This record gives sequence, structure tokens and C-alpha cells, in this order.
Amino acid sequence: MVTFTAHRRKPELVAPARATAREVRTLSDLDSSPGLRQYITEIEFFRCRVPGGAPEQLASSLKAGLAEALVYYYPVAGRLREVPGRKKLVVDCTAEGAVFVEAHANVRLEELKKPLVPPYPCVEELMCDVGDLTTVIGKPLLYLQMTQLSCGGVVLAIRMCHNVADGFGMVQILRCILDLARGQPVPAVFPLWERHLLASSLPDTTTSVPAAMATEDLPTDNDKPMKPKLTSQCHHN
Repeated sequence: MVTFTAHRRKPELVAPARATAREVRTLSDLDSSPGLRQYITEIEFFRCRVPGGAPEQLASSLKAGLAEALVYYYPVAGRLREVPGRKKLVVDCTAEGAVFVEAHANVRLEELKKPLVPPYPCVEELMCDVGDLTTVIGKPLLYLQMTQLSCGGVVLAIRMCHNVADGFGMVQILRCILDLARGQPVPAVFPLWERHLLASSLPDTTTSVPAAMATEDLPTDNDKPMKPKLTSQCHHN
């Protein structure tokens, strides 16, 4: 079986490309489940269809696409907090950013496996190190590693906090990043935050925002679309 080592550059924290709403968004009862407090991974493989290999500016284009995507998916640039004395979680939309890592590996796509199905050799080389996969409070919610292969192919591995996104959500966010990296002006699909649809109807399980967060600078705004206006300041419609 083939073995290889990915040579990673220093991880970069990518913030939203423009100012975003400073607020707190509560998660639903289901999303706050302890069983979801972990990072899940999606890996995408891309063959090189460009003569001469992938363009040199690929990493910078992806970083720009990620920064732009975080304007629309701005809670993903925040951090999870726990409501004091409760098991409920909230997303503090701090705009601290997501992690991006550029890497290179001296291996060809066809060497990984034919057909290209799991398990992949040296799969950990293709993914960002997030530390303890079950520690999610106060950490970046999204990690993205782009690995360029010797054949010109590219591997994108995205790791996200499962409390914030499931597999379908991860695909939607990654597609948004790629579309914006290609120069598309706006996402094909705008995100919505409707976690209240999965909230308990019992009054004693309703989550309130922690007192330390409940300030004029941190309003809760859970039921509005997350579609920003394309100006220097991001607002809700």
C-alpha cells in the first residue's frame, strides 16, 4: 500500500471578507445533543483537467472563497459557547474565522486507490489536525485543508463541528466556497437559520442567552435568513 506525507504550511485563520452581524444564535435541542459534540469530516477528490497542473493561485483563490463564504455563513466563523448551568449551546458570532491549511503531497491520485473508495491510505495526512475531535467549545467550527498532489489533482478535506452542520450542510458550505472561489458573485443557495423548528415545545427547556452575552451588542436573531446585503457592513434583510 502506498504511503506518503503531506507537507503542510502553517494553518491560517481566515476571517469573513467583510463585517458581519455581531450576535448570538441559539442551537436547537437536537443540535445541542452531547452525541453531536464532535467534528465530522468530508473529503473531496478532484482530478486535474488543466494542462500543466493546478494553477499556482489555487490556494489564494480558495482562501478568498472561504472568506467570502463566511460573510454569508457567518455563524461558522464564530465559536460555540455553553449556556451556564444548562446543556444548551449557542453560537457566538465573533467573526474569529475558520482554519485553512495549504498542503502538498508527493503522490498521484491514481496511487491512492482504484476505484477511489474508502478506506484511503494515509487519510490523516489529507485532513487538518483539530486536536480532540470531541472538544468543540471555543474552537474554530470549520477546518479546511487543500492538498495538491504531484499529478496536479487536489484533495479538499473539510472538518466541521457536528452541532452546527450535518453532511448536507457541509456539502452546501463547500459548494459555496468553491463557487465564490471561481468568481461567482453570490452563493447559489443562501443559508437560513431556523433551528427553532427543532426546539422542544416544553417551556422549561427553552434556552435563554447567557447574561454575559445578552447585551445590545449581542442580540439573538434566530429566525431570520442569513442573507447579507453586499455593502461594507453586513446586515439582515
